[in-house]
Amino acid sequence: MINWVQIFIEMAGGLSLFLFGMTMMSQSLKSVAGDSLKNLLSKMTGNHFRSLISGTLITAITQSSSVTTVLLVGFVSAGLLNLSQSIGVIMGANIGSTFTAQIIAFNISQYSLLMIAGGFTLYSLAKNKSIQYYGQILLGLGLVFFGMAMMSSSTSPLRQYQPFIELMSQMDHALLGIIVGALFTALVQSSAATTGLLIILAGQNIITLEAGIAMALGSNVGTCITALLASIGKPRTAVHVAFIHIIFNVLGVILWFLFIPQLAELARHISPLHPELLDANRIAAETPRQLANAHTIFNFANALLFLPFCNQLAKLTEFLLPKKDSSQEITQHIHDMYLSDPVIALQQTQLEIIHQAQLITPALKQLPEAIIYADEESQTDITALRKQSSQVYLSLIDYSRKLGVRTQSSAQMDQVEKLLAVAGYYQQMIESLDEASQNLGGFVSSHHLKVSAETANKLHELCDTITHSVALSITALSNSDRKSAKTIIKQKPIIQELIDELTSHLHGRLLADAPSRTELYKLQTELVALLNRIYYFSKRIAKVIRHKYASEQSITDQDEEIESKDPEN
Repeated sequence: MINWVQIFIEMAGGLSLFLFGMTMMSQSLKSVAGDSLKNLLSKMTGNHFRSLISGTLITAITQSSSVTTVLLVGFVSAGLLNLSQSIGVIMGANIGSTFTAQIIAFNISQYSLLMIAGGFTLYSLAKNKSIQYYGQILLGLGLVFFGMAMMSSSTSPLRQYQPFIELMSQMDHALLGIIVGALFTALVQSSAATTGLLIILAGQNIITLEAGIAMALGSNVGTCITALLASIGKPRTAVHVAFIHIIFNVLGVILWFLFIPQLAELARHISPLHPELLDANRIAAETPRQLANAHTIFNFANALLFLPFCNQLAKLTEFLLPKKDSSQEITQHIHDMYLSDPVIALQQTQLEIIHQAQLITPALKQLPEAIIYADEESQTDITALRKQSSQVYLSLIDYSRKLGVRTQSSAQMDQVEKLLAVAGYYQQMIESLDEASQNLGGFVSSHHLKVSAETANKLHELCDTITHSVALSITALSNSDRKSAKTIIKQKPIIQELIDELTSHLHGRLLADAPSRTELYKLQTELVALLNRIYYFSKRIAKVIRHKYASEQSITDQDEEIESKDPEN
């Protein structure tokens, strides 16, 4: 007699261990890979085929298409990738996810306890963080296979239970199999779990290869439901990515719906055979690998088939889901959805700081008009930019607080602190600009001061040089470019020479026989001090960027000499 309670307990426990093992393995692989995932995605998306490869590799490395998707959303929202390029990555993620099925099909459950013991030992005894992550990977893999063994044990009595066998035989009807596979995947929110269970059932000769393929196709649809639910309340970019995922997978299933028997035959043809076994034993030995191979063929063929139509899919998505106007949004890159992955959240924080910094350049360009000529429109524009920057800065502070709670290492905490310091420097820049434009501009207006053309030109020259330093700091932050950061620091003697020359000129003008000499001198020296202060903040940002990457690229002797001569160090 079938003990349904025992079956349910073993099945639920095995599935839980399987999912927990997959999660542990994915998070540990992601931690080991670190920023290399981001670098891989940024360097391998020049065309659709390279995007496909990058999506495949990242998902195969992390064993999680959701990691790839979150990375992708961040890059698209930052403008580093367009929607069309992202489609290749999505297709590659589908291919990369089939690696899980290939691993599971090896069926090395007899070694699962050894892997768990070895992984736990590494994790517990190793002091090196990287070794601990490798221990977690091994431990997670052991839990995956141990969970599979439990699920296999729970379903074993069902092989002799005729009503269940008859129910499973209904899965040979492709449409029903697809629906069941989609519903189960949506329920457990893991296509890997569906594939693992199907391989178990196929290995026990409970389902046929055709039924397994139909339900595997359904898992591709079910994972779209997960992506769609995950996109609710997220940025429009996340919705676009989820929608493309749905279109691609659903169209792929529709195309293969009538060719499941042919796909099964192809999988049988390319998969290893076990002629030494007979009847049910042979089918049970061969079917798991055949199912894994069919799953890979399906996703690989779909990717190659749809790859030439990435541009059309992007246009269709943007037509059905038009982009929202983001100009009215306070922040453009930080969102709570990224906090689950500190590496990605740090990337998004950096992008948001760049957004904040880009408000300073137009304010600097309008500064001469606002002060020298007391232009009220320029003063109003600078104030508006300062208010916008202040809102972004407050959001960054709150986001950094949330991120700090979730950081996984002291190195990540250090990055949070440095990025927040950079945001603070940019905020002090624009607040100084706004305060000066109001006070000094008001001073010019109330005293009816007229600045000479020669003095105005020299002030413009200094302002342009400082603006260039700020722009370099944004470039350095955007590209993690220590060369640009070093250039800012090396500008100090050039800027000091301009300041000395301008100060000397102002001293000469002070002695001239002309009206309002004292008031003009006060105004102009305060403006020079302000511009020097802006450069100081640019230099502080440059030093943060240089030292942030000092562990990856040692600072050269020449760099150290430059800094040693700086009295502000």
